[in-house]
Amino acid sequence: MLQRSVLRVNDLRSLIGDIVDLARMRPEQIQADFEWLDPGEVGTESIEDVRLAAAEKNVRIKIEPPPQFEKIVGARRRLRQVFTNLLTNAVKFSPSGSTVTFRARYEPETLVFEVEDEASASARRLAAYL
Repeated sequence: MLQRSVLRVNDLRSLIGDIVDLARMRPEQIQADFEWLDPGEVGTESIEDVRLAAAEKNVRIKIEPPPQFEKIVGARRRLRQVFTNLLTNAVKFSPSGSTVTFRARYEPETLVFEVEDEASASARRLAAYL
């Protein structure tokens, strides 16, 4: 329970920091966060962010990556935040003993990430196109 509380406090601190950053941000600063990154690494970090909550709820996280990720230009911290939020919500609303699938695939000129859960009779799927 203490570990979970620490995670929640860190989430709130991060959220408050993001709000303060957004309030202070000027357009020229937005591009400063962009860098070449491996989206697979960001996805792995996000899965680690929610692993404890998933274990506590007995929700399995299934990973379906493409054979190989190509580097992309993006804002690592923001991308991690999006993935972590999607995974957190999927775990939160999934019944105990279910599976949340984190999937990535390439389409022509597009990298698609999906988070799929079993919260309803027909699985919900949310995709982020990069």
